Amino acid sequence: MFLPGLRTFSGKTCSSIDSAERSAEYYRRINAGLFGAAFLHIFVLTLECNLSCLYCEAEYSGGGSTKMTRETASRDVDIALQSPEENLSFEFQGGEPLLNFGTLKFIVEYSSSRRDGRNIRYSLVTNAQAMTDEILGWLSDHDVNICFSLDGPEYIHDRNRPSKNGESNFANVLRWRERALKVYGVRRKKITALPTITRNTLPYSRELVDFYSGLGNEYISLRPLSPFGKAGVNRENIGYSPEEFTDFYAKCMDYIISLNLSGSSSLKESFSEMLLQKICGRYTVNYTDLRSPCGAVTGQLAYNWDGKIYTCDEGRMMANAGIKNFCAGNVFDDSYKSVVLSDAACNVCNASCIESNPSCSHCVFSPICGLCPVYSFRTQGDYAGVPVTQERCRILRGIYMYIVDRLLSGSDEERGLLSRWGGC
Repeated sequence: MFLPGLRTFSGKTCSSIDSAERSAEYYRRINAGLFGAAFLHIFVLTLECNLSCLYCEAEYSGGGSTKMTRETASRDVDIALQSPEENLSFEFQGGEPLLNFGTLKFIVEYSSSRRDGRNIRYSLVTNAQAMTDEILGWLSDHDVNICFSLDGPEYIHDRNRPSKNGESNFANVLRWRERALKVYGVRRKKITALPTITRNTLPYSRELVDFYSGLGNEYISLRPLSPFGKAGVNRENIGYSPEEFTDFYAKCMDYIISLNLSGSSSLKESFSEMLLQKICGRYTVNYTDLRSPCGAVTGQLAYNWDGKIYTCDEGRMMANAGIKNFCAGNVFDDSYKSVVLSDAACNVCNASCIESNPSCSHCVFSPICGLCPVYSFRTQGDYAGVPVTQERCRILRGIYMYIVDRLLSGSDEERGLLSRWGGC
């Protein structure tokens, strides 16, 4: 583990770690989540959608309407505002959340009137197919961040994310993204895009990077598939081995680094930057997936359309498949306190302490890593599982090894670039 105060990868020397107080401050920064409460609150406005994505994680076969009502939404907000955090993040997900835009509006307006001086950051993840000028104007007026689901060039995007009517939706996403950039103007950094990597994407590492760079995006996030929903069912068609993904990741990163060094692009890979910041230890990085214990309940809560509260977004995805182990309560009977003290909350916290998991406790990467009890339960039938045998672990180790190798063995220019990403 590299600590600030040792020689950095750029060749510069920081002041030495010469006291327990300095070491404690470093520990506090890289484990900031231990000293806070749930800051991320995910509102699942509906499971209805106008696309048929091959990897959909929110697929639901229960029948009937799945739209969150305003009564449920008000109770959701009341519980979220019981969190003692001063800075909160409200994220709208689905299905396609714009199919229940009325409830989205209600949550923003209701929470704004009751936040009592606290800061709330609002974010929307959307496929843009239900966007209108009126909706976009309202989102801009209320400073809502917009993340467009965009899997790359048209031949990748439409294959991964087909419309239910069979027509291409790629041009529509691009059109609304461009429109949003104009409407938001100087706040254009609030407009982002996010791809999901499937087997269809693997042959096109450079094309994906060029596409995102050409959009003028500051970041690209190379996100692997999860085992939830359709992604698990369609694994043979769209899945890949951890080695195949990490090979793709390395090709993308090699190309991103070369573009940066040549001055052709300033695109960054967001997960790599976050890991570098954790390694360098100069910034607080409160990424809920890589915490010990994990950020379920202690860092995030997911409020389903029906009023049930889950430990995390993945927990509610499990519920869609009939597995209720990660339900921490419901908005009609529970309070924030009873949710964070629920059996579900205790189970995920106990199972995700990486220092006490036998297969992780001696891993060199454990200080910057984290466990996911929902993933373990889904893939191995146990909250703690044996992470070292999981595909998730193999992907993370592959990414960690790539970054460390480039930091140690790359050219001076490469090490300098990555050190700047990490703030070393």
